[in-house]
Amino acid sequence: MTTIGPVTGLAVLGTAAAFPRDLCPDAPELDNHGVYRFLMGDDYRSLLERQGRDPDHPEHSWGLKLRQWSSPPGGGQNWTGVVQMATEAGRRALAASGTEPEEVDLLVLATSTPQRITTSHAALVARALGTTGASIDLRAGGAGGLYAMTTAAMYMNCGLGKALVLAAEAGVRYLDPQDQAAALVYADGAGAVLMGPGPEGSGLLGAVMGTTHPSGRAFTVPGPLPPTEQALRSGAYMFHSPDAEYLSELSRQWDSTAQNMKSSFPRLIRQVDHFVPYAVTLPQVRRAARALGVPPERTVADTAAHGCVGSAGPLVSLHDLHRAKRLETGQILALSAVGGGILWAGLLWRW
Repeated sequence: MTTIGPVTGLAVLGTAAAFPRDLCPDAPELDNHGVYRFLMGDDYRSLLERQGRDPDHPEHSWGLKLRQWSSPPGGGQNWTGVVQMATEAGRRALAASGTEPEEVDLLVLATSTPQRITTSHAALVARALGTTGASIDLRAGGAGGLYAMTTAAMYMNCGLGKALVLAAEAGVRYLDPQDQAAALVYADGAGAVLMGPGPEGSGLLGAVMGTTHPSGRAFTVPGPLPPTEQALRSGAYMFHSPDAEYLSELSRQWDSTAQNMKSSFPRLIRQVDHFVPYAVTLPQVRRAARALGVPPERTVADTAAHGCVGSAGPLVSLHDLHRAKRLETGQILALSAVGGGILWAGLLWRW
């Protein structure tokens, strides 16, 4: 386990989110029935019944109701992508804070679903926004958004003025169209957090992070780079669903992450006002909150409206909190993520 912080004197100056339909009106926003209809056609109800599933309550227990896609599962038409969504989220965060692009000293972009093998995506976003400071690509699975926040805080500890943290995912194009469960869970989107100087005592109070080496079959797109014809034919560039052994270890890591946060920052954990976890399904969010000891009413993760947007999730939830004016000076936020790999992180931030 790696422990970091504190890095104080920082503030969140602006937040934002962007989703596929913000960039392209043709991008679909689907309810659960819409997902099945998209994948299975108008006869989806009888097909579900033959599978022994209730077509009137498709996976309702997961807490997922709506999601937006930047591309159909399995690829094909691209309505938008990571760079465009990250750029829009960044533009909104700058506008919300009254910050000019030339004031940004650092841009960090987290994604696990880049649009190209080469070329810095952070640089593409910086060019679109008009920033000229340093720009960094970061890949850390579902924990990427929190790793990006921590990275920015460490850079600012060395004297930088403002940092724009972005996380964006467009993973739906890698889904197997036959994997209905994954299509219900995953969605695309981007979140942005603009960090700058703040009051003494505000900012990153501490972070714990680490790597776990699980057994079993993980969430993965196993196709080699550069792509090969054989791998393309075998479906190696679609998400492979995890097996029960891996999922069990993933659940244990959520409990372990909470324990590591509590043991590293026992006094601060008892003062947490809001918990912002990486969100896959509602039961997973509830388990993460129970493990940390935070009640549901102080847990923020809107899987119902957004679905699972990967590393962008915690940044989108932070924006939801900020937009709803639920954050007050001096409040403490706990943010945590456990992502495929397994990389995990837990952050404490004083507003």
